[in-house]
Amino acid sequence: TMRNELGALETASDEYLRRISGIEMGPLPAEIESAIEALAAAHPNLITFDAGAGMVRLSSDFTFDLGSVALKQDATTTLAQLARILDDPAVQELEVRVVGHTDNVKIGKPETRRQHPTNMHLSVHRAIAVRDVLLSSGLDAYRMQVAGYGAERPIVPNNGSRGAAENRRVEIFLAAMPAMGLENVGRATETTAAPEIDRIEPMK
Repeated sequence: TMRNELGALETASDEYLRRISGIEMGPLPAEIESAIEALAAAHPNLITFDAGAGMVRLSSDFTFDLGSVALKQDATTTLAQLARILDDPAVQELEVRVVGHTDNVKIGKPETRRQHPTNMHLSVHRAIAVRDVLLSSGLDAYRMQVAGYGAERPIVPNNGSRGAAENRRVEIFLAAMPAMGLENVGRATETTAAPEIDRIEPMK
């Protein structure tokens, strides 16, 4: 009957979600954790790593100039190393989610606002810039997702007119690939980054 079929579908859906949740919460392979931990230890001002969450956090103050989406050289080199780790066969079926955040200080300079009208724009544009480096360093485009929350998800209280440095960050999460029929998804043939955002380095 239709009711039985719906019940069976709900059971299957619950089981699928349980398995996906287990993948997302489970530990990364030991060799991947060790490699990311070593990279973070070599660049302590730039990177922190939360193995339990499968999350690499980049400090925007060491990744970008103020109000800019152009990556500093050390950040570009470090992201290229991270891309090689994330391209390991042990984690190739995990999605790479790149999420940008800012402090709560509004963008004041007109030349900056022309490129990044709000903190929300700036957070997304920075996530795209990080994604572009990972892409050019070998990660498949189909694995990567970008998002930005602007100032909406601070991790510490913002302090007065300068905001909090901890809130200016880009986070990279490894998570289970969403159900999308991966057997029908070809590896991306994209060899260049997404259309370029103007890389001039305005001050915020």
